[in-house]
Amino acid sequence: MYKVIDCGGWDYGEPVSQIVKVSSRGLVGSDYTSLVKRAGHAFAESLRHYKCAKDEVPVHIIALGAWEAFGPNRNGDAFKAATCREHHGTFKKYAKAYRNHVNKDPRVSYGIVKDSKFNEQMQRIELLALLNAEKSAAERNNGLIADVEIEKLSRGEDLKTSMACMVPFDSCSFCGNKAKTRADYCTSIKEGGSCPGFGCRNGLTKVSDDGRMQFVDNPSPRWFDISSVFRNADRISYGMSADWMSKAASAHMSGAEMAEIIGITMPPALVATDLNLLSNERIVAQVKLAHALAAYEPSVSSFDRTALSARDRVPTDNLGAPGTQKFAKSLAALADNKIVLSLAEFAEATGRSGYEHAAAKRLKAAFVALDSDQNLVNRLSSHAYRLSALPGPAEKMAAARLAESCSFEFGSLQRRVFLSAIRSEDLREKKASAPDRQVSAEDAEKLATEYGLYQLAALGRIAESDLNFPLTVRLSVGQNIQSSG
Repeated sequence: MYKVIDCGGWDYGEPVSQIVKVSSRGLVGSDYTSLVKRAGHAFAESLRHYKCAKDEVPVHIIALGAWEAFGPNRNGDAFKAATCREHHGTFKKYAKAYRNHVNKDPRVSYGIVKDSKFNEQMQRIELLALLNAEKSAAERNNGLIADVEIEKLSRGEDLKTSMACMVPFDSCSFCGNKAKTRADYCTSIKEGGSCPGFGCRNGLTKVSDDGRMQFVDNPSPRWFDISSVFRNADRISYGMSADWMSKAASAHMSGAEMAEIIGITMPPALVATDLNLLSNERIVAQVKLAHALAAYEPSVSSFDRTALSARDRVPTDNLGAPGTQKFAKSLAALADNKIVLSLAEFAEATGRSGYEHAAAKRLKAAFVALDSDQNLVNRLSSHAYRLSALPGPAEKMAAARLAESCSFEFGSLQRRVFLSAIRSEDLREKKASAPDRQVSAEDAEKLATEYGLYQLAALGRIAESDLNFPLTVRLSVGQNIQSSG
């Protein structure tokens, strides 16, 4: 579950973010005393021995308060002291400074998190962020200049800041229900559920007669984003959700709901390097591939229609039943011959002929949808078309016979297009798709999603040995565009 947490969701009695004044002689004198008063001796001492570069501005950020001292925040999220103590280091390990949680590309970051600490005396997580003040710092940190942030902080203005994290689940303060997604939230007994409180689905931040608040505890957060949030009045281009996010935070909307609507996900590069679920190298590659294809997909048009039309349809009657070893081996053998099923062929192979027409409308942005899917890792690890099987002789021979007429291999593709041209053939699909069927939106969405997962698996397998992989990708994505009309 992804969450957006407002740094100002707890009352600290002082600004969340403040520039740390460091002279040319380092952190000494009144500057040191001022920081000790704000952050304590431990943080001040660690910064005292760190020499800030002239092109960076050090900023002290109060990220969040522990539940035992501050309670849950105004959006119903709580983090226990033990949790803060154990996981504050993920800020330093993963997070960069962004604007409005636009965090997919580190190149649009504005600084780094140099250090994090759990302030035992004040019971809160505190960060030292280094903002890029000049071009040299931006280039060194592979980001942009934080001009507006530094200007606001230098004037003593409040810089609204929020964070994003991922948790494996959260748990209800009343009934202990563990929810992996908001759909798993509990409901109250009055609503037909089992929670003796108000229920997390509709009752977060409500207070009972005995003074107990309905909130969720968040164990094991992985923090990956610390963002300045700008509104319409700020002299800066801002994300379309930034103003709405600010209003939502003050309206007691849960952190998980804000993350869903804004579209917060962990940057794929971070997911791929750390999640235990991604110990499988093929899944790592597919996560990265989904991110790359999401960026590439909008630029693909119908320019490969001739090449695609010269391809024969892949017969699916001998692939085996979905879920069987034969089916897995057949798909793997096809991929080894650089053959990627079209949507119509995939629908036919999985017993859903006629569904492709409804599903095709969703293919123009299939990889954009997968890249933003919060459950992508789990889907890639468990779907039925992973192509991880080792093909047998029968599957290898069957796929090899189709290579010349169906493969995206450059030589075969070139010969097909050349022969079609000299024969003046009418380049249309060799076999018409199955007639349209009445398909629910849910079934169409399911087919489109499964087909996208299959494509990632097939392309991921092909990439391991394909010297012309960009062409293969272009044609595979082109099939989606062609299917969607």
